[in-house]
Amino acid sequence: MKLLYALLFIGMAFSGENLNAQGCCTAGSPSLGGLQTGLSPAGRMTYALTYESTRLASAYRGSEQIADRLGRKAIVNNVSVEFGYRLGARLGMNLIGNFSSRSREVNLGNAGVFNSKGSGVGDLVALLKFDVLPLELAHQRELAVGVGLKAPVGRFRIEQEGVRLSYDLHPGTGSWDPLLWLYAFKGFLPRRYNFFASFAFRFPGANPDGYRIGREVTYYLGGSYRCCNPFDLILQIRGRHTGKDVYLSRQRASTGGTWFFAAPAVNLNLLNQVALQIQYQHPLYFRVNGEQLAPDRTVALALFYRI
Repeated sequence: MKLLYALLFIGMAFSGENLNAQGCCTAGSPSLGGLQTGLSPAGRMTYALTYESTRLASAYRGSEQIADRLGRKAIVNNVSVEFGYRLGARLGMNLIGNFSSRSREVNLGNAGVFNSKGSGVGDLVALLKFDVLPLELAHQRELAVGVGLKAPVGRFRIEQEGVRLSYDLHPGTGSWDPLLWLYAFKGFLPRRYNFFASFAFRFPGANPDGYRIGREVTYYLGGSYRCCNPFDLILQIRGRHTGKDVYLSRQRASTGGTWFFAAPAVNLNLLNQVALQIQYQHPLYFRVNGEQLAPDRTVALALFYRI
């Protein structure tokens, strides 16, 4: 069995014809929580619990969907816990941790179905936010910037049957990654709608194995509408672009790309302190490097609590 694992891993990692294992589950990486929202209200603490599930079952070469002879499928499940607090009139912070489970299935025909899975606590994100234009009722606009750091607390050296899993199946990356962040909001009270945009930039370092994930920018552009109390309807586009991964100074062929999703959501404002959000992400456009699995859908459920 160990020999089968080893041969399959080598074939997936270096074959020019088949999908590269490294390009599988990074496209299912979780949304970055507090990087999508502005500062917490003055004197308030914000807690959030989010569950997010992504299924990847379609193979792409560039922007073209192709048939995958190995019938590969992957599932990425993430549970995120977030804490936000306003430190002063213009300063706030967020801490985001998560637990991740990533599994991949490969159909080997007569040899059966090969399953690989990695799970555990993921890396920790800390973000310091600064309000350039604080949100005020008179102007109903906010502009904020931030800097942060992703700390490598998650595991990145998991073995299955004595063989190291590919990096995209690990809950952690093993690298310290600086972050930059930008957020803008515009309201129109007494009208019931508003618009928002958020951008998060990640600059990954190399982990102790010499593996470096590609640079990443993630962004949300959208608006919300209070259709009827207590419901808010949210229409937004989620975009994500990553560069190629690098291992020992060499770029990995089937890694990185550009993804766009429609991400409609519904907010249920249960109380002044509690809100529930349901979100569905549907793919709009992909352009990947090499050949990779791409997400078919993402479903997310989030609970927010403010005190």
